[in-house]
Amino acid sequence: MSHGIAHGAGHAPATALAVGSVVSLQAGQAIAKTLFPYAGPGGVLAMRLGFAALLLCMVWRPRPP
Repeated sequence: MSHGIAHGAGHAPATALAVGSVVSLQAGQAIAKTLFPYAGPGGVLAMRLGFAALLLCMVWRPRPP
């Protein structure tokens, strides 16, 4: 009987996903803090969003038509 919980290869446990999210957020904030004097708030925001978009494209690439 399936309870809607995915187990098996290719699935990360929820705890690992939560810890990875926290580490990513904290590391990004620590790096962004040092960039404020150079780029300002808008520049830092643009860099963080751009980096996140590039990382997402590397991890999850859309299939060609």
